[in-house]
Order: sequence, then structure tokens, then C-alpha cells
Amino acid sequence: MTRERAKTWFVTGATGSIGRALVERLDGSVRLRVLVRGASTAAAHRRLAATLGPKGRAALADGVIEVVAGDLRSTGLGLSPLTRAAVTDDLAGVLHVAARTDFDGGADVDVYRDDNVLGALRVLQVA
Repeated sequence: MTRERAKTWFVTGATGSIGRALVERLDGSVRLRVLVRGASTAAAHRRLAATLGPKGRAALADGVIEVVAGDLRSTGLGLSPLTRAAVTDDLAGVLHVAARTDFDGGADVDVYRDDNVLGALRVLQVA
């Protein structure tokens, strides 16, 4: 009997309140590939680890959660072609929960459109 290769879910917004709760709730039951802002994979990894609770950090340490450094504001999410191909390899689906939610912050409407509307479009283009 052959074992089927595990599918991976691509998650955005894992450092936000909804995304963090989602990652914690999945609790290592599925493989996650998580887009996190950071200048490098190591910086993004540290940023995610700092936001997760013990269960999430354990899944991160066990390799159940793979961190991909990128940015929703960048074309192609700021990913190299090689990384973009890796993101879509064995993809089960996308859980896009990243959003700018500081509506009382006084930011221009263009900032919200870029983050919340164009960011979603960029995720779709990569996936």
C-alpha cells in the first residue's frame, strides 16, 4: 500500500489575531506553509514564533509549519520564482486571513485597498 503525499495549506495572516487562532487550532493536524513578513526566512520565523502559543511553537519546531518570508504588498508576494513554485507544490488550498484592520489608524484609503484588496489578488495570482 502506498502512502499518499500529505497536502499543505498556504496561510496568510498567521501573525494576526485570526490567523494566529487558526494556526493554533489546527494544532499540527495538517501541514501549513505560512507567509510572514520579514527581511529573511529566519526573521519571518522569529516573528511567527513570537506570536504563537506553545502548541503553535511546537508545530513550528517540528516542521509541520513551514515559514515563507514574503509580503502581500509586493508583486508575486515578494517571492522568487523558485519559492513561488515551492509554495504551490502539494497545495491543498489557501487560507487567506491577512488584512489591515487598524481602521482608526488614520491611514489613507489607498493603504487599505493595497493591503486588503490587492493583497488578496496577489495571493490568488501566486496560488
